Amino acid sequence: MQPRSSIIVKEKRQVFLAWIFFLLSFLAPVPASSQGYNPGYELAKKQDLQLYSSVLKETRSIEIVVPPGYRPDSSARYDVIYVLDGIRALHFVAHDYLTGEGFIPKNTILVGLLGIKDTNTRYRDFTPTRLSPGSGGADNFLLFLKAELIPYINKTYPTRPEGNTLAGGSLGGLFVMYALLNEPSLFKSYIALDPSLFWDDGYLNKLAAKKLDRLRGLHRTLWIIGREGQAYRDMGIAVMKSTLQATAPADLTWSCVAYPDETHLTTGFKGFWDGLKFSYGGYYGASGINFKPMNGIIVKGRPFQLWCYNLMASAYIHYTMDDTEPTLASPDIADENTFTFSRDTHITLKSLGARAEYDISARGEFKLGDALSPTAKPEGMRPGGLRFAYYEGEWDELPDFSGLKPTRSGLAGKDFDLSGFPSQKGFACLMEGAIEVKQRGYYIFELGGDGGWKVYLGGHLLLGNHYVSGFGENYMAPLEKGFYNFRVEYLHRKGGNNLEAVYMKQEGKQDIPIPVELLYSRN
Repeated sequence: MQPRSSIIVKEKRQVFLAWIFFLLSFLAPVPASSQGYNPGYELAKKQDLQLYSSVLKETRSIEIVVPPGYRPDSSARYDVIYVLDGIRALHFVAHDYLTGEGFIPKNTILVGLLGIKDTNTRYRDFTPTRLSPGSGGADNFLLFLKAELIPYINKTYPTRPEGNTLAGGSLGGLFVMYALLNEPSLFKSYIALDPSLFWDDGYLNKLAAKKLDRLRGLHRTLWIIGREGQAYRDMGIAVMKSTLQATAPADLTWSCVAYPDETHLTTGFKGFWDGLKFSYGGYYGASGINFKPMNGIIVKGRPFQLWCYNLMASAYIHYTMDDTEPTLASPDIADENTFTFSRDTHITLKSLGARAEYDISARGEFKLGDALSPTAKPEGMRPGGLRFAYYEGEWDELPDFSGLKPTRSGLAGKDFDLSGFPSQKGFACLMEGAIEVKQRGYYIFELGGDGGWKVYLGGHLLLGNHYVSGFGENYMAPLEKGFYNFRVEYLHRKGGNNLEAVYMKQEGKQDIPIPVELLYSRN
């Protein structure tokens, strides 16, 4: 087994060499054919700061990265992620992809703290007790963060101080734990990556047993990762996990994870990524709560399925059906749920995540009714699409089509593309005919886009009353086998998004644009 002291001595050299190889691979050109996602971070947004510290009596180098679209004069407020190990390629990549995919808010700033050349500042600043010359400066460094660096960042940038995160690995992870126990109000989230909790015969593990209860009522998050096996015990993480299990307050959201097949260095790659996801667990601010159906008609006693598409929905999203606000004691929503109602019912869904300030709600409304009645096959109609009529003009709302003369008209068949209409012009579009339903059951109809539509089935307005910005609209209806008159009215405002096809989802099947084979018109 490698001596613990060698971990500290070799840490700087190993990190340096690893980053050289990582950066070379990261900066290598990527074939155009494989560029399925274009990272959005911009190195030009990186700013370097030299900040003199009266506490440390030295000038410290600080790296600051603001996200694309950052505007210091906007009303937006930014969470700050403080990285004790300096900002590396992994931090750029993790931050960019996690914001791009909606795991964490876009309004976040990275602040990296660099050491001083030819000085082992990590050994000095991150250790809580003095074991040898040059160690034991954690008190001073914590005061530097609290009294100088964080106030400077808050003054210079439009931050949201209650949203701060502190992340660090090895000795940096040791300091993360030290900060949590001594200044728990300074940061919302603490990310300790393979922390050196063995320091001074497990000093912080003993301190944690005395101080963890003081975190009660603060609603903090703590993410600790280590290496599976003996290293998990040697680093002191196993003891800290036992201490947390025994004494952590209920409102401390924490996790200790042992990674298999990793090294002391590589835990930082995976751990920072996972740590940010954990620190913002239950954040759905970018996507909202995405479920279907959100509205519809239900037949008394006939069960229907509700799908929730948010990642880890069952861990963070709870629901009620009695018009009360969901709590952690309320049932959690799963990917797929079966409900049976005997009366008109509202479903309220709410995310209850690691950061309550980002919790959001959504609501579904379901009314008792009968299945919509079909008609006989309309005479003179053939399958292959609907008839469309296109009208150019500027309207604030859907016009009365009966008094308008179309600019052009025709069959919206298999080769018809709604995006072919000129998006830089204002226009309205009417599509009419019939739809064939081949099997009895519940059907969900859905439209995405900018709103400004109405969809009628058998004279019943399906879509047009429940538009949600950013989502569009969906509606569930119980249908019998047969034919239904079908009418779609679109309004496109100049410069808006292209029109989208109406989607239909049958129970137990994927949602797809309505096949033209099921659409009938007089060709």
